[in-house]
Formats: sequence, structure tokens, C-alpha cells
Amino acid sequence: MIRLRNFLSVLLIFLIQSLWVYGIPDPTIKIYRKGFEVSIPHSKSTTGFNFTVKVVSTFHPFERGTFSGDIIGPDGNNHWTYKNLNAELQLGDKLYYSFTIRINNRDFAKHDLIYEVTSYEYRIPTPTIKVHPRGFEVLIPHEEAIESFRIDANIDSEIGQFENGIYSGTIYERDDSGCWKYVNEDAELTSSNILFYRITVSKSGRIFFTNRLHYAVNNYEMISTRQSDITHNLNIKVYRKGFRVSIPHEDGMEYFRFDANLNSELNENECGTFSGFYIDS
Repeated sequence: MIRLRNFLSVLLIFLIQSLWVYGIPDPTIKIYRKGFEVSIPHSKSTTGFNFTVKVVSTFHPFERGTFSGDIIGPDGNNHWTYKNLNAELQLGDKLYYSFTIRINNRDFAKHDLIYEVTSYEYRIPTPTIKVHPRGFEVLIPHEEAIESFRIDANIDSEIGQFENGIYSGTIYERDDSGCWKYVNEDAELTSSNILFYRITVSKSGRIFFTNRLHYAVNNYEMISTRQSDITHNLNIKVYRKGFRVSIPHEDGMEYFRFDANLNSELNENECGTFSGFYIDS
């Protein structure tokens, strides 16, 4: 019995010292209208983060929760973050959760924790991006109390956390459709380019921003010519070597693209064997 007590005393002292040396941080929990995330700050010795939660009911320490996951590395904001994009939590819901942090190959855990959903955090939605032969657009939908929308972007080079992009601008008014839209009319992007960008939104006096994101340019947004216009206006001349395609100019016309295949039908969104952009400069 004495040996057991000594062993338990040593074990208790070891655990207290371990917790004192590390100091388990409290997680930051953000609840969205759809989804939630839980994060802890990164430290040099952190090598793992596990999170598990049950909604409304308690659970045993080693039971897998309604939502759970193992995180194997820090995110771009230097945090270990568990994300769920599909859970629909209601105001008043209680989350019973636990989490484990691995430090220098040793696990530190906190159990029997409770978080009540009292409000929703704003999360910048995935933007709609349209790339044109000259310029691009970035758009997000409006939500109540948004005051401004800003984008910072570079082409083919990553954007720093606080860097002003080569292409940047702050929008203070919504467009005619009621959305927040940044429009650039100068950048010339091709299908081999990558647009690196960051979005910042001011809402209710608070600043929200995305991680550093990227968009691979695959095709261009364009207005296709109607079939009746093609029959009437398209002029094709074929030579012994090569061919020429033209249409008459009209006011407001900014560019003309032609796609063609030889002896095979062209699909609606297919880039033809013979293709090209012509920009009015």
C-alpha cells in the first residue's frame, strides 16, 4: 500500500510539473451559421492536435464525438485548427468537448469542457472570380453591416500576410446587383497564371480577412456569339495554307475569340485545335 501511495504521489507530481511546464492553452472556438472551427496557437514543440465534441450530450473521455479530427500541422495563421464546414449549430446548443495536444511526443489533454453557442461569427464566403482576356473580377455576396470589401492580389507570386498586392483596391459601395465586387481592367492573365490573393472585409466595425488564397486560371469568362449572328456576320476565308476568320466591329466590343477543330465537332466549352484571342487595343 505504501509503495502504491509513493508511486501515485510521484505520478501526480510528474503530471503537475508537465502541465506547469507546458500550460495547456484554452482553445479559440468560432461558430458560423454553417460550420465551426476550434484552434490553438502553434509552438515550436507542438506536433499534434486532436479535437472531439458532442452536441447537447456529454460523452466519455475516450469516446469519439459527433465531430472529431486529428490535425497534423499548423495552418497559414500559425494555429492548429480543426474545421467543420457542414455542421449546422443552433443558438443555445451546448458543445461538450475535449482535446489533446502532443508536445515533444507527449500528450496533454483537457476533458469535460462545455461551450454554449450564443452567437455566430462572420466568415468571408468563397468569392466568385471571373477572369477576362484583360482584367478580372472578384465578388462576394452582401451581408448586413458590411462596410467595405478589399482585395490584394499578385500574379504568379504569393502574397505576404500584410502585403499590399500589385492589384489591390478597397470597395465602399455595392454594385447594381447588391454584391461587393472588385473589378480590374488592366491585368493580362493566361491559362498558365495563378492569382494569389487575400480578402479583407470590414463588418460592424470589425476586420475579417481570409488566409492567403490562390486561383488557377483555367479559362476566360466571355460572351458567346449567338448562332444567328454567326451565320450572318462571320467571314471565313480558306487558303492553300491557313485560314482567316473575321467579324465586323461594333461599339462596346472589347475582344474576339475563335475556337475550331478540323473534322471533329467542337464541344461547348472546349478550346479548339485552332484558337486565339484578339483584343481591341
